[in-house]
This record gives sequence, structure tokens and C-alpha cells, in this order.
Amino acid sequence: MNGLVFASALSYKLQKPLVFQVSKQPERGLRGFLAPGTKVIVVDDVSETGISIKSAVQSVRIAGGVVEHALTLIDRLENAAKLLKGEGVQLNSFTTIKELEGSLKDKMAISEEEEKAIESSL
Repeated sequence: MNGLVFASALSYKLQKPLVFQVSKQPERGLRGFLAPGTKVIVVDDVSETGISIKSAVQSVRIAGGVVEHALTLIDRLENAAKLLKGEGVQLNSFTTIKELEGSLKDKMAISEEEEKAIESSL
């Protein structure tokens, strides 16, 4: 899964337009219609360092959109929230890698070795 799949489903469910960023050359840039002053929520599947979300925020703002919030399914707790806060954007997530680890541990769905691997990545 990637952020576009999640954003598409959210856009469809909420009956809101979808604008997405293409980050590969030579098609780099926003796709879709964005009226100046439109409020936009940047959506991604996983937040890590926040660099890709920040790039999307900047692209939307250059196109005239207003971004105050970003949404991810999973925050890997790699300082994306801090980076985005510096851009005036609040990062929201459905869960964090730490919460997922706890749930998997409680349900005995991960081994001790896997748990240590997750811990070492935080």
C-alpha cells in the first residue's frame, strides 16, 4: 500500500477532491485541480522522517492550497511530527509503531526477537 491508495479511499468516502504529488521525474508535481485557498490534508501511509510529507506540503502551498494537517496510518516516531510542526502542520496518525508493537506483543503475534528488532529501530 502507499499513500495514494489511502488518500483515494478517503477522498471517495468523504466525497472530497483528490490532488496527489508525483515525485518521479519527468512527471514531478501535483496532479488534480486545486483552487487557490483550498484547505488540504496531506495524506500518507507511513510517516518516518517527514521529508516526503513536507515536500507535499510545500507543493500544495506553492499551488495556492492551505495545509495545516497531515494524516498517516502509522507514525514510525522518527521525528516527522517535529519537522512538520516547524512548517505549521500538525501530524495526526491512526497509530504508532510503538502501539502496534504493544498490540502484537499482547496477542503473542511476534517473537521476542522481532520485538527487540522493533525496539532497536525506535
